[in-house]
Amino acid sequence: AKLCEEAEEVADAAEDRDKLTDELADVTEVLAALMKLRGITEDDVAAAATLKAQQRGRFDQGAWLVSPVPAVVRHSRMADVEDQRVKWMPERWTATFDGHETAHARLKTHSQEAGGIARSFIHAQSNGDPVDLFLMAMAWGYRPKDYGPDRTKGVLAQDDAAGEIAAIVDATRNYGAAAGWRALLRTHKIKGLNMSFGTKLLYFAGYSTDHRPRPLILDERVRAALGVAAPGTVPTRGWVPEADYLRYLDLAEEWAADPLWQQSPDTVEYALFRAGGSNRSVTPSYRGPTTTSA
Repeated sequence: AKLCEEAEEVADAAEDRDKLTDELADVTEVLAALMKLRGITEDDVAAAATLKAQQRGRFDQGAWLVSPVPAVVRHSRMADVEDQRVKWMPERWTATFDGHETAHARLKTHSQEAGGIARSFIHAQSNGDPVDLFLMAMAWGYRPKDYGPDRTKGVLAQDDAAGEIAAIVDATRNYGAAAGWRALLRTHKIKGLNMSFGTKLLYFAGYSTDHRPRPLILDERVRAALGVAAPGTVPTRGWVPEADYLRYLDLAEEWAADPLWQQSPDTVEYALFRAGGSNRSVTPSYRGPTTTSA
């Protein structure tokens, strides 16, 4: 069984048991002084440790030692995904929602009431108008002050964009992630709608269905973190074949179902996205691909 990162940091610094004991004594002395200074009791620490154990698995029971889920992923929880809010500036998107004013108004109201756009709100629109869903997914996906409105208008300006978006959404809803991927990047490809933002549409169109594996976002940040946490799952650059996208989805399903973690596939995506945009290292814990979906 692999050692968890936290244990490695201490154990690597100690050459033998005596030195490790000495190091722990120093740490204990410092912690005791800090607790006394701040009025923190041992019961306070025990309560916090219990909460941590409930959230991410107990260290002393081996969840951190034997779980195949990388630490950079298992630090996140479904509650983090549910609590995520994406800031949105509705006035910048008014023209982009031309012809879809009701969708704009609903999204604006939700964003103001919730403090940003929640994933759950867009999931709730997954069976509605495909272009409404596309617009909401793009509003959620772009940063508040970047070029999102213009890029999205550019996609909608392509010939029969509405029909192509409907075909992509229908394929994902009715036949699953593989069909959605083929529609997005091959049979109904729209200029300007690439993998990074197109998979956001697949995610919101098909995640709530019964199809497995569930579609997930694969943007550059997710891809970068995945390339370190699970080398060989998808190419680190260039074209991503359908089989590799499905390998990523299968891996997310596998990690999510791990009895020592038990979260959701989109928690995997959320964690990888966070890691891909941070400066901290991502420690590999998974080597090579698993069986790919047919």
